[in-house]
Amino acid sequence: YNFPFLKDAGAVTVEDNRVAPLYEHVFTPHMGATLSFIGLPWKVVPFPMMQLQSRWVAQALSGKIELPGEDTMRQASQEFYEQLDRSGVPLHHTHCMGDGQFPYNDMLSAITNSSPLPAWRKMMYKANSTVSISECSLHTLALTSRLLLRRTNVSVLTSTEILGTITKYWRRHTGKCLKRQA
Repeated sequence: YNFPFLKDAGAVTVEDNRVAPLYEHVFTPHMGATLSFIGLPWKVVPFPMMQLQSRWVAQALSGKIELPGEDTMRQASQEFYEQLDRSGVPLHHTHCMGDGQFPYNDMLSAITNSSPLPAWRKMMYKANSTVSISECSLHTLALTSRLLLRRTNVSVLTSTEILGTITKYWRRHTGKCLKRQA
């Protein structure tokens, strides 16, 4: 993230993609609802979360709900950052939510008096987020490397040769891998 137009305002800093201080990834403690960030969290189902964040900002700006005071928001933000640091989470993953998005969305729903997001969204997210470097793809990498070495009778392969073969193999065997992971 980069917000050069906010540099002189002193409201937030960006260090290795951590936008801070932010209360619940949305509000600056110093400026409250007058400076809000929608959609910073990543590895999420974005639009439903952004809709809830937008409702929160709109309700805070309209006076329908009241945000905590500056000190409370600053302290909560600091505690969150300290918790991430203790857990070894790198700065650039501050706004990475993954499965944490669901309790976050529930909190936003409660604050804004909105209906909780339907359970199928979580199921779809989980179903789509299981495809990653896994035992199956590592197995595929090892297998194709061995096959290539046998076929070419050489001891060294270029990364292009390996990647091309892995891609072909992966396309043929993805269904088998995904069934095995399930």
